[in-house]
Amino acid sequence: MGAWVAWAARGRIAACCPRTTETPLNAWSLLLAPPPARLCLPADVVAGAPAGAIGLPEGGRVEVLDAGALADWGLERLGSPAAPALLRAIGMAAMQGLHGAPEGAVAFGRVRRFAAGLVAQVVGDRQRFREVLAGVPPERDARSRAVRTAVLAIGLGRQRGLAEASLVQLAEAGLCLDIGQTLLPPDAPRELRERHPHLSVDLLAGHGGLGPVARAAVAGHHERVDGSGHPLGLAGDDVALGARLLGLCDRFAGLTQPPVVGPARPAYAVLATLRQHEGAGFDGRLFTELEALLARRDASWSPSP
Repeated sequence: MGAWVAWAARGRIAACCPRTTETPLNAWSLLLAPPPARLCLPADVVAGAPAGAIGLPEGGRVEVLDAGALADWGLERLGSPAAPALLRAIGMAAMQGLHGAPEGAVAFGRVRRFAAGLVAQVVGDRQRFREVLAGVPPERDARSRAVRTAVLAIGLGRQRGLAEASLVQLAEAGLCLDIGQTLLPPDAPRELRERHPHLSVDLLAGHGGLGPVARAAVAGHHERVDGSGHPLGLAGDDVALGARLLGLCDRFAGLTQPPVVGPARPAYAVLATLRQHEGAGFDGRLFTELEALLARRDASWSPSP
């Protein structure tokens, strides 16, 4: 099934961007997805993981040898409040192999379980949300960014008053929104890269598919309410609420990542830059809600003034 999905996605890639001599598409590079980046975690965070799941500690960190076993071990611990650093580790391990075949379907099942567990961990009060968000610091790692985006989406969705079932779908979307990029060759042109949201939906359809809220959020997370986004250039209410919400959270998470050189920018500076330079593309009410969510210190989920 996974190979069929890759083949189908390849057909969509070809339709979106015809092959040229400058940007050849290698069918085998699409059918055989590249191995995921090496995953190393703090040794103290995953202490007690089953034998064979992690390597020996070195410099305070361990390499994950069996991400599935580590994720399964961690998912069993989501029934009670878990340390934020452990939540981050579980989420990163659960996503490992998501783009492959046939293990991608199994990984997607873990991602769904993690999304539900993450919502249960975060929705109790605003203070718990802040603790979990602080435990997933900005890092130059796509998996860590995805977990951070999911946490932000849960908090913003909860602040907006969305039902818990919708929050779980938003968390799933946040964890999976860029998985379609694994189907693209490294030198893919911009017009092709901009179509990765639909490739993500296609790939996940072969793993069991997303719910309606998650599917719309993944497909439209690069659309903007002023029509300046991609891949379809939707505008206004044609951009689903979940897509508007996830797009804002993903953009914020990306801009708070540390640069190659120098420290990460503080949240207030990122928000100010976003509002000044890209504010027209985002839902104004959601932007205000995100600012309030990150600034207020009280524990209630009452609407922003």
